[in-house]
Amino acid sequence: MEQERSYFTHYLNDQEPLIGLRKLVFLTATESGLTKGEHHWAYSVAALLTENLQPQFDDGSLIPLRNQAIEADGKQILWMDQNRGIWAADNEHPEKDLHPHFIEGPEGYVTPQDLPLQFRLACEGTIKDHHFISATCKGRSCQVDGCKEPAAHKVAEEIPEDDPLQIRHEFTCYVCCGHFRQIMGSAVFCPKE
Repeated sequence: MEQERSYFTHYLNDQEPLIGLRKLVFLTATESGLTKGEHHWAYSVAALLTENLQPQFDDGSLIPLRNQAIEADGKQILWMDQNRGIWAADNEHPEKDLHPHFIEGPEGYVTPQDLPLQFRLACEGTIKDHHFISATCKGRSCQVDGCKEPAAHKVAEEIPEDDPLQIRHEFTCYVCCGHFRQIMGSAVFCPKE
C-alpha cells in the first residue's frame, strides 16, 4: 500500500527580526488527516487533533499557509527569510538546495538579495527541471578526463588584452553541469546537476 502524501499546513508565528534564513516550527498533515482534523508537528508520528490546537489557532501563534499543496517529503523543512517569505528547503543546508519551494510572502513581498540565486529564481518561478542546452552541445560528452556525462555547457577562454597572440582562437571545452560548477564555483546555478 502506498504511503499517503503529507503537506505543509501551518507555521509557528515568529515576529523576531531575521537575517538570512531561519528555521520555523511547522505542522504537516495528510489529505485524510486534514479531513479528520489531524496534524503533526513537523514529521512526527503522533497525531495532534485540531481541537487540541485550537488555542494556538485562535491566538494567532499557528498561522495557516495560504498554499497547502506543497508536499512535505521529510527532506525539506520550512524556513523564513528576513522579509517574512516562507520557503520549503533542505533541513540542514537550505543554501545548497537546488529546488527550494517559495510558498508565500506578505503583500508586496520582495526576495532578499542575500538569499542564494536558486531561491530568487524559485520565487520568480523560473526554476525548471531542465535548463537551456545549446545545440552546439548536442551529441558531445564532457571533455574532462574520465567523465562520460553529456555536455551541457561550452566553456571558452577569454584572451586577455596583454596576450601577444591576439589573433588566435580561444581555447574551448564542452563540460557537464557538475564540472561546469567546479570551474565556475558555487555562485553558478545549474538546476540540471
